[in-house]
Amino acid sequence: MNEDEIKGMLPSIPTAMLVQELNRRRDEWREAERSLGLGVPAPVAVTRRAKHASNPMQDAALERWSGWKQFKAQHKNATIKEYFAARKAGKA
Repeated sequence: MNEDEIKGMLPSIPTAMLVQELNRRRDEWREAERSLGLGVPAPVAVTRRAKHASNPMQDAALERWSGWKQFKAQHKNATIKEYFAARKAGKA
């Protein structure tokens, strides 16, 4: 059949039959894909990092800043520079 013959036939074919045929062909296609192992791959589990995982850089930063609140409470007008100088001197 050529394109003109098909176009001439389309108005005489009910829409429901066209939809039914399309669905049948789609189902055949999907079944063939499944039988050949094609199509959508099976979902794969995604591993996520634990929030409690150890991070040496974060641990070091927390240790460096651990005494800041206490130092600031004792020295009201203290700067960060003074805090780290006191830490280096062993006074904080």
